Amino acid sequence: MAAERFRLNRHVKLLWLLPTAGIVAFLLFAGIMAFLLAPTSDFLGITSRNYFYVLPLLALIFGIIDYSWIELIYRNFTYELDDNEIVIRQGVLTRRTTVIPYAAIQDISVERSVAERFLGIATLEIETSGSLRLASEITLPGIAEKDAVVRDLMHRAEKAKSVQAASAAMGESETERLLGGILAELKEISAGLAGLNARGKNGNRKSGNEKNNNKKAKSAFDQYESFKGE
Repeated sequence: MAAERFRLNRHVKLLWLLPTAGIVAFLLFAGIMAFLLAPTSDFLGITSRNYFYVLPLLALIFGIIDYSWIELIYRNFTYELDDNEIVIRQGVLTRRTTVIPYAAIQDISVERSVAERFLGIATLEIETSGSLRLASEITLPGIAEKDAVVRDLMHRAEKAKSVQAASAAMGESETERLLGGILAELKEISAGLAGLNARGKNGNRKSGNEKNNNKKAKSAFDQYESFKGE
């Protein structure tokens, strides 16, 4: 089955633009206050004569650059729902790929700021079975249908854990069967060795009896020879 690739909701770009918009608004406000309080001042070539078109132009240039960068971040941020794992790809200059097996997902929490609630999106924090808490949390921002996504991921996680548990149980049963077979073979080998030892002892006893009989027969013959000689 081909992996489903998804992009973040487009409203996340507005969320990412809020800090830049706040900075631009603050600079414009500071410029207006400076113009009102000191209309004859000259700051970096900005005077009362060119203030009303220089500052807005600088703000526009700064906004276009920042928006272009955010657009690149947005286009390069995707996540795929594979059969066994979720793959998150992000980064512009440095690409980063995060692979999360469904069986490793422990919990998914939903975080929504005031701006996110207003834009109708949410941020998902996926907690995995990592050793460190910070290293085991993966953030997935800009999710519109948060409830559906959380249900889908948790369903996939529970299914993967069930399959993993069944595989582990089958592995344990197979191991027990192999160990049982080995134990049975060892018992057969032990019984065979015991039989060989018993036959060896009987053989030694028989050989000893034959020697004793030979000694007795030889002794009678000697007696007969002695009798004939007499």
